[in-house]
Amino acid sequence: VALFSVGTLILKSPESGRAEHTKFIEGLVEVAPGPNVVADIVFSGYFDRSNLPWWLRIIDRFAPTPQGDHRNWPEIQAWAKSLVPKFESP
Repeated sequence: VALFSVGTLILKSPESGRAEHTKFIEGLVEVAPGPNVVADIVFSGYFDRSNLPWWLRIIDRFAPTPQGDHRNWPEIQAWAKSLVPKFESP
């Protein structure tokens, strides 16, 4: 299994974003120990404030999330291509 996370925390604080991702993966493996995790990564994502309900917009004012598309498609594609040898039959 290859796992990835997407979010904007990595934009504000790359170390915190990676730590949160790692914590999630560790928790997942603890709860469901069956999957063989061959790769995992965290990517920055997309955020459109206009899609938020009014109450989340209020919360976002106090801890603003970076608006826009922060996805790095070349990085995502390179990671996806790097997975091919990990899943090929011997």
